[in-house]
Amino acid sequence: MPPTRGARLPGAVWSALVRFAEAVGSRGSREEVLQAGLRELLAAWKGTGATVYRFEEPRDRLAVLATVGSVPGAEDGFLGADAKRDEIRAAQTGGTIVAQGAQPGASVPLLSGGRVVGVLWMGRRPAAAPFAAGELQALGLIGAQLGMLLETWRLEDENRGQGEQLLALRRLGRQMTSTLDIARLLRMVVEEARQLTAADGALLYLLDARAERLALEAWAGEAPPPDRAVVALGYGIPGWVASQGKALRVADRGSGLQGAGLETRRSHLAVPLLSEGRVVGVLTVSGAREEAFDPSHEELLGIFAAQAAKAIEAARFFERVRRERDLRDRILGGTPNAVVALDAERRVVWRNQAAAKLLVLGDEALGDPIERYLSAPMFLEALRRVLSEQSSLESLEVSLGAGALARQLLVNVFPLPADEERGATLILQDLTERRRLDEKVNRMARLASIGQLAAGIAHEIRNPLTGVGISLDVLREGEHLSDDGLSLLDDIGREIDRLEALIRGLLDFARPQPAQKRPMRVAKALEWHRTFAEQCGKKDVSFQLDLRENPKIEGDPEKLKQLFLNLALNALEATGGGGRVRIAAELVHTEFGWCARVTVEDTGRGMDAETAAQAFNPFFTTKSDGTGLGLAIAHSIAEQHGGRIDVESAPGVGTRFLVDLPSLERGEE
Repeated sequence: MPPTRGARLPGAVWSALVRFAEAVGSRGSREEVLQAGLRELLAAWKGTGATVYRFEEPRDRLAVLATVGSVPGAEDGFLGADAKRDEIRAAQTGGTIVAQGAQPGASVPLLSGGRVVGVLWMGRRPAAAPFAAGELQALGLIGAQLGMLLETWRLEDENRGQGEQLLALRRLGRQMTSTLDIARLLRMVVEEARQLTAADGALLYLLDARAERLALEAWAGEAPPPDRAVVALGYGIPGWVASQGKALRVADRGSGLQGAGLETRRSHLAVPLLSEGRVVGVLTVSGAREEAFDPSHEELLGIFAAQAAKAIEAARFFERVRRERDLRDRILGGTPNAVVALDAERRVVWRNQAAAKLLVLGDEALGDPIERYLSAPMFLEALRRVLSEQSSLESLEVSLGAGALARQLLVNVFPLPADEERGATLILQDLTERRRLDEKVNRMARLASIGQLAAGIAHEIRNPLTGVGISLDVLREGEHLSDDGLSLLDDIGREIDRLEALIRGLLDFARPQPAQKRPMRVAKALEWHRTFAEQCGKKDVSFQLDLRENPKIEGDPEKLKQLFLNLALNALEATGGGGRVRIAAELVHTEFGWCARVTVEDTGRGMDAETAAQAFNPFFTTKSDGTGLGLAIAHSIAEQHGGRIDVESAPGVGTRFLVDLPSLERGEE
């Protein structure tokens, strides 16, 4: 609707207003929209140039938004409050100022709600007639329209900024709560704080309440000087904020708060990090501009700091828990004893590495009942007494596994500190090697005594036996002996030979010759296998030999031949027709390192546990004509080579001898 007060608008001016309104309502960027409207004005009034300024508080300056044509001074981008320009006076007074002379033009304030939000300047040619009243009225209408447009844009920016800030805060909140790495979290906080406030730098201090000081933990932007690494409470901006628990904005050096970077920055904003109403640190941002931060920045940074404080407290708590867990794991993991924690339902809830190895408790074992891994009835009964509060400590020895892999364990069972549900802790000590060492020491002492006795007996028997042999030779030369007498002398000779063999065995056992060791393959000690296979065939026993790996060792070929042949002959003797004897060599990794393992097994009559336990004792035999020295000598030969020999057997199933000798080779772990 055309204006009804003041001078009437000429038709051309009215048309210009309409075209201007259409131009500023068109699509495009804000600068493009303003430039389109200004071009319509210049075309209608034949002006030299036009500019739209936005008024910025509290600096009292005008920032250029759009320019068309020639506008002196607009190329700088803004006009300061001290500029002697009509545009500044129009913004300060809120009235239109018309200039004549060398640079004629009109400066029209852009109003919104009675408040100056900008200025429109439109220049005229020096020779042109002055602005008519109708033209000035039209410019006033245009100013009002532009004022509403600028205010609308400002509100859009403000709303958009607040929305973006809220989205940013939500995003940052999710990011901060997604990490429990305290160092990474602190770096994230300072970097995001700097970006949220468009600051040049950000610092984050954490409070050491005992020492009453703040320690600098992270920063973004320019690195702080070394003297700001520690700040006492009450000192400087961060110290004041920490002691007061309040946010603080500083815009210049005249605030009375010295230090904390005021020598190099003119604007600071610091907010406390509060957790449950308690100060845990201070977050500061700084900028080189004199008015870098306003109340909206303070509010935004305060919300962000509250989120950051919660995330930091959670990360610090997790860090404490992790350190305590790592300390516990180092203590319990360093002990050679196995430690297992059980819940009230006897399920495994924790174990150290020693337990994982001893009981084969992998990660998948967590949550499994312990009886899957340790099922000795004595142990389960002791565990029941502890879990039912009938006992506060149970200690017992149990066996785990069988044969060469058998373990003798000392198990201590005691209750966990009870909160809601009762559980139990197991401490398992592997006594296997101690028992083996004790057995070895006892065996060596026993064998030493037996050896001394055997050597003495052998010496005492050999002397008269030699005399008996000579006497037999003299009797054979006599002419008065009948055929029956000669036959009797032959029988006596054979028994003397048996006694000689027994004496040699006793001496071999009592005073073994040192092993003449050299590098060799296991097959070297099994060269007799073809002859042995023939003997097996005569007895209708199948023979299998597996030397595919044939490990390399350091050994005495003759002594090892004696060892393995003795085991093979025993196996053949124990196996009836239709049975099987098998010998195999392989490279294995044991608790003592890489070994060549030779297995001699049969499907013969087997032995019970009591017999197998005595198999290597000297003079123990189940044969009617045996000496009981064969396996004892085999055991001694294995020890001479730094190895070991074990037996696994069961009645009616068969027997397996395992000989482990240190290998000169290594396999794949």
